[in-house]
This record gives sequence, structure tokens and C-alpha cells, in this order.
Amino acid sequence: MLNQLVALSNRYGQNPELVLAGGGNTSLKEGNTLYIKGSGTSLANIDRSGFVKMDRALLAQMLVKEYPDLEAERESAVLADLMAARRQGEENKRPSVETLLHDLFEYRFVVHTHPALVNGLTCGQKGAEIAARLFGVRAVWVPLVKPGYVLALEVKREMDVYKAKTGRAADLILLQNHGIFAAGDTEAEVDAVYKEVLEAIESCLIERPDFSSISFNTARVEALKVEIEAIFGGNAVFIVNAEVAKNTAGAEAFYPVSSVFTPDHIVYCKHTPLFVPFADNLSLQCSLLNREMEA
Repeated sequence: MLNQLVALSNRYGQNPELVLAGGGNTSLKEGNTLYIKGSGTSLANIDRSGFVKMDRALLAQMLVKEYPDLEAERESAVLADLMAARRQGEENKRPSVETLLHDLFEYRFVVHTHPALVNGLTCGQKGAEIAARLFGVRAVWVPLVKPGYVLALEVKREMDVYKAKTGRAADLILLQNHGIFAAGDTEAEVDAVYKEVLEAIESCLIERPDFSSISFNTARVEALKVEIEAIFGGNAVFIVNAEVAKNTAGAEAFYPVSSVFTPDHIVYCKHTPLFVPFADNLSLQCSLLNREMEA
């Protein structure tokens, strides 16, 4: 079954519409063992060694244990118990901060991601209202809660309410300002949940971004990449399409996309994107780049 989890994780992780960079995590339950994605690993290329084996009995005890009221003391104690719940031989691995949440599901497989399409709903205005209209009681909507232990307790409460209401275990959780958790006893069941959610949201879209290719000055791009790499280090990546061109035509055009839309933007791209006005002269362009960097 672990090989199935690896394949499932790779398939979702290699789909840019579902996962970008190191976002998301997956898990599998086998008896009293939970296999959870380890921190610092990527779904796109994770293998068997990237999962941490956890003792589910010890994880369950954490949900009923009395922890200190002070946040710092509580989180320290929770982390210690989480590390202690690792199976023997897993001591050098660090389980996902969302391990407890994964263990709450009554299904074997759980896939958690932050797709842009879903986060347009979970991080958008009136997200809960729209989710209720799209999914009714089908989905469990969880309001914004601090990640980790506190979130796990809140999700457990919401899942208990859901089961009492519907008579079935929840397999779809939408976390405000976060993403989606989908569960199932088979890969096909997980896929079906994702398909249902994505199709429902897509049916409401009024405007879609235009990612069609456009022509550009390759020589200028290569010259600018050298300058950017000298400032930031690493390898600069150039991306252009009709949508990017439209939103970078000037400061006014850039303003609507100049803010942070989801937590992933902050994690991977910091809080505010850098906008540098266009200049015909390459030397002047580089000067503007350095000026904006120092501002």
C-alpha cells in the first residue's frame, strides 16, 4: 500500500494545477500505523523513505490530553508528543505539522493540497457562503484557525458534527485561507472528490486567465537574467504569456495582482512582488531594478 501512496503523491505533486513547489501533504493508514509525508519533502518526487511512520494510538492520545494554556508551552509539549509518536527507526524524520489532522479521517488515503482554483474559494471573500451554495452539507468548511494542534481540534469538532448530521464520515474538508483535504479508501475515491470540487468551482468561473504564448525580445531577457542572477544568486526563470503581459503593462495594470492572495504566496514568494517599470535602455533598466530593490 505504501507504493500506492508514493504513486498517488507523485501524481498529484507533478500536477501544477494542484501543487506548486513543496506545498501539500499525503498520508496512508495501515492498521495502527499512519504513514505521513515528512517535512521538507516534495510530493512530486517523494519516495518510500520520505514518509514517516507514526503510532496512531499515541496520536489519538494527543487529542484528549490536557496541554498548557500558554501557546508557547502548549506547542512545545505538542511537538514533543508528536515526535514521541514516531515509530522506532523514524527518529531522524520530522512528520508534517498536519499529522493529527490526517489521522482524524476514517479513510485510508488523505491528500491535502493548495490548488489555485480551490484557494480562490477558500481565500476569497464570502468563501464559506459560496462553498455552502456549491456543496451544501457535502463539504465541511472550517473557519480560519492557527495550523497544527489547535486546527486539529477544531477539525475534529467539525467532523463530529458532520457525522452526527449526515451519518457518514467526512471525506472533504475546506480550510479557510488554506486549502483542501480529500480522503478515500482508494486512489479512485480521492480522485473523485477532487474532480467533484474542481468541476464545481470551474462551473462558476466568469473569467479565465489567458496563458497563450506571445513573442518577446529574447536577447533582452537573457541580458536581464544575468543582472538578476548577479543580485539574487541562483538561476532566474523567465515566464511570459498574454496574462502576464497584460498585468505588467504598467503600475496601474499591475496593482490588482500586487497583493498577497494566498498563504503560499507569502511562503514561496514573500509578501510583496517587486515591480520594475520598463525602460528601453538596458543600463537604465538595471538601474531601475537596483533602485526598486533598495526601496
